[in-house]
Amino acid sequence: MEIFLQRLALGGYAFSTLLAFGSLLARRKGFFALAPIAAGAGFVAHLGAFTITFQHLQAAQGSAIRNVLSALALMAVAIYLYGYMRYRLHVLGIFMLPLALLLFLFSGWLLPESVVVAPAYNQPLLRLHIAVSTLGVGALFLTFTFSVMYLVQEKALKQKRPVSFFLPLPSLSACDRVLYVSLMIGFGLLTIGLALAAVWSANMRGTFDIWQSQREILALVSWVIFGVVLYARLVTGWRGRKMAFLTIAGFAAVMLRLIGGPFL
Repeated sequence: MEIFLQRLALGGYAFSTLLAFGSLLARRKGFFALAPIAAGAGFVAHLGAFTITFQHLQAAQGSAIRNVLSALALMAVAIYLYGYMRYRLHVLGIFMLPLALLLFLFSGWLLPESVVVAPAYNQPLLRLHIAVSTLGVGALFLTFTFSVMYLVQEKALKQKRPVSFFLPLPSLSACDRVLYVSLMIGFGLLTIGLALAAVWSANMRGTFDIWQSQREILALVSWVIFGVVLYARLVTGWRGRKMAFLTIAGFAAVMLRLIGGPFL
C-alpha cells in the first residue's frame, strides 16, 4: 500500500508540475486551474504513505534523512495549496511544485538505502531537533520563493516592461514583507534546532562541538548567511536585491546540506 501511495503521489506531483510549466509556456490559465487538483491528489496520497512510513519508523526506533525530505515535500505542497486557495496565487506553483517533486524523488528513490541514523542516536532530544529544524526549512521555502519573485518583479519594473510571467506577481513591498517575516521565523527555528543539536551532542559525545562533518559545516554556513541578512535588515534597514540574493545563497546551502549531505 505504501509503495502504491508513493507512486500516486509521484504522479500527482509530476503532473501538477507539468501543468504549471505548460501553462506558463502556453500562456493558458486553464492549465494552472488543474495544477492544484493534481497537486492535491498527490498530497493526499503522499500524506497516507508518510503516515505509514512514520508508523514503521516508530516501531523500528530508527530514522533516516529520507523522512525529513519527505516531510519537506509535504510542506512545500501544503504552502502552494494554501497560497492558491487563500490568495489565488497561481505563480507559487512555478516554485513550490518543482521543489516538492525534487524533494520527493530524493526521499523515495534517489538517496541510498544505507543513509540511516543509528538507533542509538534516536533520542527524544534529537527528534525534537529534527522536527524544529524541518519546520525552519519549511519557512525558508517561502523566503526563497519570494526572494526570486522580488528579483523578477524589480527587474521588470526597472526595464519598464511586463514581467515574463503572464500571471501577476505580488508587489515588491509584499514580496519584501513575506521574505522578511518568513526569514525571521525560519532563522529562529534553525537557531533553536542548532541549540538542541549542541545539547544532544553534549549528552551523547560529551562535547558541544557539532561541527564534525561537512554537513554540519553547511548548516552553519547557511545559518551565518541568514543571520547576517537579518542583522543588516534590523540594524541598517537593509533590503532589496542584496537581501534577496543572500537569502537565495543561504537557501542553496540548506538544500545542499539536505540533498547532498548524505553523499559528502
